[in-house]
Amino acid sequence: MPSLNYNTMKKICFIVFALLTFACSKNNGENSPNGSVNKTFTDQEFLKQCLLLFDINNDGHITTNEAAKVKSINLNILGITSFEGIENFVNLEELELNNAENIENIDLCGNVNLKKMTVKGSINSVLNNINITQCKTIEYIYLDVPCSNEKERWLT
Repeated sequence: MPSLNYNTMKKICFIVFALLTFACSKNNGENSPNGSVNKTFTDQEFLKQCLLLFDINNDGHITTNEAAKVKSINLNILGITSFEGIENFVNLEELELNNAENIENIDLCGNVNLKKMTVKGSINSVLNNINITQCKTIEYIYLDVPCSNEKERWLT
């Protein structure tokens, strides 16, 4: 067996180090086909709750594959002010939102597979609009959000 000189050993060590660094680096999903959808969530509390429920591999990111597996969302939404990012759950069929007090608008037009929706609020609710214009498969809607005399609330 031939002996290896210093420069050859140095090159081998560099290649092994580079391969190990690449293999051990954490994939945050941003550059992969199953990329992270975290940036689409504008409300950190909504993102936090979604990570607790749907981040299957616990890497701190919800990938498009993880989001696609979600068929049902049931959230206590106290503290959430925006649902931007919910459109990533493309196979969502059932949505239940409880304590809807700080939400003014809910846009579900990207959730075309939605079949059942329940929204419960309180006397302090500020909900004005729920957009379900693209939800052609919707079968059930339950809204328990009081309307004030000062403004009309719309379901579109």
